[in-house]
Amino acid sequence: MKKLLVGLVVAFLLIAGIAEGGTRWYVSQQLKADSGEGASVSFGAYPVVATLVTGNVKHVDMDLPSTLKIDYPDGTNSAPQVTGSPASTVKIRNLSLKDRNNPIAGSMLLDTRLTDEFMLAQVQSAIAEQAAGNTNNGYAGALIQSLVRVTGITSHPNDGTVSVEFTDGAATLTLRPSAADGQLQFQAERAALFGVELPKEMSEAITNSLRESASKMAGGLNVESVSVEDKAVALRLTGTNVNFSEISDSSQQK
Repeated sequence: MKKLLVGLVVAFLLIAGIAEGGTRWYVSQQLKADSGEGASVSFGAYPVVATLVTGNVKHVDMDLPSTLKIDYPDGTNSAPQVTGSPASTVKIRNLSLKDRNNPIAGSMLLDTRLTDEFMLAQVQSAIAEQAAGNTNNGYAGALIQSLVRVTGITSHPNDGTVSVEFTDGAATLTLRPSAADGQLQFQAERAALFGVELPKEMSEAITNSLRESASKMAGGLNVESVSVEDKAVALRLTGTNVNFSEISDSSQQK
């Protein structure tokens, strides 16, 4: 009798182990399908097999690789085309899979970094669009816009600022990023070029392009904190009752 009970316990543990492993594989495949190729998924020490009954996963950690691609279709001095998103890490608590097409995260925390290269491409693209669409900026403004190019962006962790370089260092605009009302904000200091103050439209195009690129990546999440690191601005995004599919879509498109 004792041997029979031991055998049953061992069999149950084996079945439970197989079920747990199978459930982890299935759920991770579902999440990877939503997140894109190359994503890694882990559930920690929390059991996942109960998901088959409850439709809820207590704990999910994900690493999403960079899908960022920056192209200059008309040469190095042309307006860039930016697709994809920077790498990010995601922590999810209480992920509901009751609707497999619309998984809902009870809470989500996402960390990502806007690299200097990424921010430069976003700004160059926005400046090109702003210049092409603005025909009422006056002669001085039009002359400056024809001469000015954004040629570099550098993050400065020592003082928490980001500098925008114009025309290979002819002028520099200093930006101070922060989080306000769930959004990424930039406080800009005016700069002059050739003794003429840069047009307001140009500084606004720069700050707006950076804010909008962060907003697109965030989807329905709020910007909780911002820090300037070496060669990047780091963002922490948070949200509750988040539609995971919508966040994934926003992170994969630009």
